[in-house]
Amino acid sequence: MTADKHTKRAARELAAREGISYTAARRRLADQGPADEALDEPPRLYPIVTTPCTHGCDGTPHPGYVCETWHPFNNRGNPLTSWATCQAASLPGRRAISLADRFQEKPQYGYSQDQSWVLAAVYAMLLDEEPETVPDPHRLRAAVEADDIAAVDALMQPLDLAAVRLLGAPIEEWHTTGFPRLRAWATRVTTTEPDEPAWDMALIEYNSRCLKLAERFLKSQEERRNYNGYMETEPVSWWFSVPFLTEMLRQTRGGHPLGTRVRLTDGRPALVYGLGWGQAGPPVAYRVRELVPGKYGNEGKLVPKLGGDGETVPAEECLLLD
Repeated sequence: MTADKHTKRAARELAAREGISYTAARRRLADQGPADEALDEPPRLYPIVTTPCTHGCDGTPHPGYVCETWHPFNNRGNPLTSWATCQAASLPGRRAISLADRFQEKPQYGYSQDQSWVLAAVYAMLLDEEPETVPDPHRLRAAVEADDIAAVDALMQPLDLAAVRLLGAPIEEWHTTGFPRLRAWATRVTTTEPDEPAWDMALIEYNSRCLKLAERFLKSQEERRNYNGYMETEPVSWWFSVPFLTEMLRQTRGGHPLGTRVRLTDGRPALVYGLGWGQAGPPVAYRVRELVPGKYGNEGKLVPKLGGDGETVPAEECLLLD
């Protein structure tokens, strides 16, 4: 920085400190002698980066450059970090695929429909609208570098809980609350321009993936002609990820698995098909469907009662069926 720039900087600071005009500050500094002699401290480096860097960096260690956000796959060249751990920590899409690979029940024949992109879209929406679910970046990086996939799942638990509560809600609640919320988010992402351009390559890639998820969700709601000639929309199985999300949480927090036959306190047998989670610990409630004697080929068996969306009962009222 030249002497003239030092003088201008010192004059602005003196004017702000003394409450005088910039011209008066320049005259006072001129009376004191050369600008270099008026400096009581060595020249300082001032950040010239307009976009704040990540993790609280103020730009002073590297003036003129922008930090790049750490991404879990930055560790893929580290032989001590496995691909599975990097995938489980990568939001929004790769974590959805990781959970499906690890906890989804594989069909014995054929293949299952892949709807993990719906969970990825929900992840992106929650990270945008509920910042309290965002995992701590420092702890997440430490877990990835330590190749501790259990620690990664623990850090992601607030996000997973918010996702399973949204996707696992009763059908009526999903159509009146969850689906409109997801559609409003997708519309906003596809129609709103960012306030400031992103300089971080990892952030640019993340925004691009969120945009693709939002566009895919909106495109799935457009009517198109099927092979029979009828107009229809693409079926979106929002409940697809509920079973493996529930199983992941159940393995760490306990509770009855989905499909467990229980007896309610009033003596009725029932089938568990949903778990209600609190902030910590095992499930606080279960969504069950009453078991009734079967008919039309199911004589002598207990089958789930048809109709309705079941009922929600407290966890202490669900006992294992003898």
